[in-house]
Amino acid sequence: MLAGRRSDVDALNRAARQLLRAADRLGPDTVHATGRAYAVGDRIVCLRNDRRLEVTNGTRGQVTAVDASTETLTVQVDGSAARQVSLPARYVRGGHVAHGYAFTVHKAQGATVDRVWVYVDPRTRLRAVALHRAVPPPCHRPALHLDHHPRAARGRPRGAYRATR
Repeated sequence: MLAGRRSDVDALNRAARQLLRAADRLGPDTVHATGRAYAVGDRIVCLRNDRRLEVTNGTRGQVTAVDASTETLTVQVDGSAARQVSLPARYVRGGHVAHGYAFTVHKAQGATVDRVWVYVDPRTRLRAVALHRAVPPPCHRPALHLDHHPRAARGRPRGAYRATR
């Protein structure tokens, strides 16, 4: 999911996480940091380079283990079947981790995806350049449309659009 503003991304991340929690797809143990809770099954994104941890700004992955006593997250990094990193409390509490269900259009630049949902807030204008960046490169003729299917739209903010090939 993509949006033009960070506040919209935060709202989309909260909504996605609520749906996963309601579907019992997140583990019970959590680490709380900077107003967010992280559990096994959560998608995360790293927000700061750290050579010692071998993560960069934009590293994405899924939480595979949580140690609430040490506030440590173990993450399976995307794109590498065997690579796991352990994010210590200093990194997590430092605000260098965020939920990774939604991103700003600019943060997602360069990502390769099969499908993308773009949230367009009617009160703001998602500029043509930003929209072009939101659509995956192989998508030469994108179709943006409002998904009216009641089951698919449940839990998605009003104004969420999907780009398809």
